[in-house]
Amino acid sequence: MNKTIVVIEDNEVILEFIQLLLQQNDFIVIAVNNGRDGLAMVRQHRPDLIMSDLHMAGGDGLYVLRAVRADPGTTDIPFVLVTADLDPAARQHCYALGATRVFLKPFDPDVLVDTIGKLLVGTQHAAGGTQRARISGAGMRNASGK
Repeated sequence: MNKTIVVIEDNEVILEFIQLLLQQNDFIVIAVNNGRDGLAMVRQHRPDLIMSDLHMAGGDGLYVLRAVRADPGTTDIPFVLVTADLDPAARQHCYALGATRVFLKPFDPDVLVDTIGKLLVGTQHAAGGTQRARISGAGMRNASGK
């Protein structure tokens, strides 16, 4: 069964990179460029995982995280935040609000995919790396279904 990920990122280059990376690893991607649209896609599609930039216009990642965690229908969806914010207190705040993982930009693509795979199959994260989880099936679409 395909796993669906909503990706919310306002930088089009990074958004396209993440889409292609996840597509190459057999995930279905619903991509949007702001938090309000991202939250709408989460509510509409009930994805298996949400990945969001932290700082964006049009509803930042914390706006989406708070709304997702407050909704009983989405509260258990793994939520990965991606940020260029180097402040450790800011990252700790993300975890306090319910982020599952926080990645610093630039991130290692293999580590990101490995972490997502582990979150989706419910395995524990182990030091020293593990085999990358791969989900069969494939596809990539943006919010308009293309």
